[in-house]
Amino acid sequence: MEQPSEFVDLTQWIRAEEEPSGENENRWFIAPDESRWMFKANPIERSANVHSAELVASRIAPLVGIPAAEVRLAEYLGEIGCISRNVKSEPRNQLTHAAVFISEYAVDFDPKAKGGIGHSLANIGQVLAEATSPIGREKEGMSAASWFAGYLVFDALIANQDRHSENWALEIDAGGAVHIAPSYDHGTSLGIVNRNVDKLPGLLSSQERLFPRSSSELGEPASKAAPKSLWSTSPQHSASSQTPRQRYTGAIRSALWISTKSRKSLPLQKCRRQTISWQQKSFDSTRKGS
Repeated sequence: MEQPSEFVDLTQWIRAEEEPSGENENRWFIAPDESRWMFKANPIERSANVHSAELVASRIAPLVGIPAAEVRLAEYLGEIGCISRNVKSEPRNQLTHAAVFISEYAVDFDPKAKGGIGHSLANIGQVLAEATSPIGREKEGMSAASWFAGYLVFDALIANQDRHSENWALEIDAGGAVHIAPSYDHGTSLGIVNRNVDKLPGLLSSQERLFPRSSSELGEPASKAAPKSLWSTSPQHSASSQTPRQRYTGAIRSALWISTKSRKSLPLQKCRRQTISWQQKSFDSTRKGS
């Protein structure tokens, strides 16, 4: 697992138990070094590239100071997906979804209910008031609520759409202390998941469609408008005439441009170049395996 764009063959690993929660079937595997990793196959009905979004998001997180699950691309019996390392700092610690704690404050709370009723700011605040920073990050002097706020900013950065009450957790150590766990499950990010397969090419074919309001309306100089090469409507560059790799690269490039255009002082420009390179390698690997 030296290169993040290389696929791990899970048939060489030990199969463990199933993950009972989550929208899709997830399976645990034990690596040769005895670390535990969850395998998530791509939900083809949603997107064939969820594994790429997971990988790229996991590489962005540490660049912006967010503790997050380590991710690798993986294949199991013909299924393409990714593996996410267990975020527990110690095997003996307990990892519990936030939904369990939310249910103590929200009456008749159902984490599967549409709209996430009960997963409110007030209830989240009460849960986080009982917790401290992620294990290993105590010296940074931030409260659990501050760390969670950082996760939400990270969600905005990568356009994550799936921060429900079972997609963040608390880690309880052997002494009973409660910590907010590292962030995990970022597959529905970076514009990868699009249930309407015809929508994305049309969206990327026009700068106006992707940005309904112009840069001048947002108070920005015209020179800071998005690079037109990403949405050129000339025949040789239109989204409909682009190869799948070009459209895929464009989607990631667009999402990253949106998230970094006003953050010149942070190391996100380098991050943007790296993530485009990573996702291109991931896409090539997927195409070869299909």
